[in-house]
Amino acid sequence: MFYIALILLIFFSIIIVLYLVGKRATMSWWEKILGVIAIAIWLMIAWFMLQEKGI
Repeated sequence: MFYIALILLIFFSIIIVLYLVGKRATMSWWEKILGVIAIAIWLMIAWFMLQEKGI
């Protein structure tokens, strides 16, 4: 279960990055900032999961 959740977090982070790169020309600054915040939150959750598991 732990590894499935971790893989999903990483997968969603990659999707967000690809979306930001693909749509950067048409996105406002506000949307870009929200995208970066979303990536940071996903990676922070993944980091805490790794720390809790002791990996």
